[in-house]
Amino acid sequence: MIDTAMILAAGKGTRMRASETDPPKPLVEVAGKSLLAHMLERLMAAGIGRVIVNVHHKAAEIEAMLAAFAAAHPALVIEISDERDALLETGGGVKNALPLLGDKPFLVANADVLWFENSPAMRALIDGFDAAHM
Repeated sequence: MIDTAMILAAGKGTRMRASETDPPKPLVEVAGKSLLAHMLERLMAAGIGRVIVNVHHKAAEIEAMLAAFAAAHPALVIEISDERDALLETGGGVKNALPLLGDKPFLVANADVLWFENSPAMRALIDGFDAAHM
């Protein structure tokens, strides 16, 4: 059973050409919620109970949002993989978080992804995982 996920939220969001006063990309709101909140809710709906989130750019803002989200959803465990000292990119971010992720299979998701679905895609991904063949 996959019950842990990592959300990649450390990027600078430079392609958005955001100003210094804009929120970090994971905190951009769509339909009244941040992209990061949308992803956390999708993961919880798929049965994920523990999420590791990497932070770098505007880390304090992301951590504050995560603290508020965790307070509102006490069944979800949220841990931070701190990359403030160096942006590690995707693979480096996951590698850096491995001590927090453990040795069981886990999901990796980007914080800035939003999609419309007719069926629960993450649950289908988890249910389709077969460790003997992957």
